[in-house]
Amino acid sequence: MESKKYEEILSNLLKDSRGFIDMAVFSTEDGLPVASRIHTDLDPGFLCAVTTAISGAAISVLDVLKSNNFNRVDITLDDGRHFLIIPYKSMFLACVTSPNPNLGLVYLIIKKYLV
Repeated sequence: MESKKYEEILSNLLKDSRGFIDMAVFSTEDGLPVASRIHTDLDPGFLCAVTTAISGAAISVLDVLKSNNFNRVDITLDDGRHFLIIPYKSMFLACVTSPNPNLGLVYLIIKKYLV
């Protein structure tokens, strides 16, 4: 039942992003997929595993810097796409944007649905 709610959030994210978000997944802190919207042959489990590895590195940096949390990780890829990781409850939302997205719009839409 829970995963259905997260599938709906992802559907709305992609719809409202006007094509700026190409794919999105919710994953547990352990890297297990909860819900995904991926319209390519990319395995959602792979995206979740990468999300866990990157967020783990970010959390390690937070420990060193004596900080408690991060709002998002934004990695710009060489083709202009962005790989975003946003903590949400006890999970992570990971999104891959289209090349050269309107990041202001993307951030607002993500914020709208992750309240």
